[in-house]
Amino acid sequence: MNHSLFNTKYLMTILPHRYPFLLIDKVTEFVPHELIVSVKNVTYNEWCFQGHFYENPIYPGVLLIESIAQSSIILFQESYKKNKIATSHNWVLVGIKSRFMSPVMPGDQVFFECRPIKMLSNGSIFLEAKALVNEKVVAKATLTVGQGKQGNEQDV
Repeated sequence: MNHSLFNTKYLMTILPHRYPFLLIDKVTEFVPHELIVSVKNVTYNEWCFQGHFYENPIYPGVLLIESIAQSSIILFQESYKKNKIATSHNWVLVGIKSRFMSPVMPGDQVFFECRPIKMLSNGSIFLEAKALVNEKVVAKATLTVGQGKQGNEQDV
């Protein structure tokens, strides 16, 4: 049985995402600057299954990547709580290299293990991640996530 270290209500204080794009249900493991393990319970009621694919529902790979990105934001913000940058809600997925091995279906519980390669205090995160169902890797990714510009900031 997995206990919840951070539940959905707490995650909503960290992430700007809300239904239908809050894609993490809970965090079960967290080691500042080193590791986060988050969970997504995939149900047949997910909005994406209406068209992907109705007769044979498969959870979209892009949503697995978004779940990993959300996990990385949680990792950063919880690791750098005292840093002003960490309180920003303006995040950008800068780069992705991903590989999908098996489909994720309704009823699956997906665990996202994210380990930073490098975390910079300016809000840039380089990480490796994998998505697992029943301890089997269903997807792998290397991501770069960064802080977006606030409001009316412009390049000089």
